[in-house]
Amino acid sequence: MALLLLPLLLCSVLLARSHETEDLNRKIEGLRRSLDNPRLGLAQKGDLYLELATSLQKLNHLKPDGGKRIAEAERAYRCASHVRAALNATCNAMRSSAGRLWSSRAS
Repeated sequence: MALLLLPLLLCSVLLARSHETEDLNRKIEGLRRSLDNPRLGLAQKGDLYLELATSLQKLNHLKPDGGKRIAEAERAYRCASHVRAALNATCNAMRSSAGRLWSSRAS
C-alpha cells in the first residue's frame, strides 16, 4: 500500500516545487524592474538588492542553473553592501556635523 502512495507523494512534492519556482521567478523579475526605478531611495535599493540576492539563491537551490544565478546573487549582495556603506557614511557625516553644531552652540 505504501509503495502505491509513494508516486503520488513524489508528484505532489514536485508540483509544489514547480509552483514555488514559478513564484520565485516572478518575484525576481519584479525585483529587477523595481531596481530600475530612479525614484527609489538608497535604503530601499539596499533592501531590494538583498531580497534579490536571497531569492536568487533560493531559486538556485530549488532548480540549479549552472551558477548563473549565483553570480547575479553575488553582484546583488555586493550592491547591498555598497549601499549599506554609503548609508553608514552619510549617517556618520550627519552625526559629526551635528556634534560640531552642538559644541559650537555650547561655547
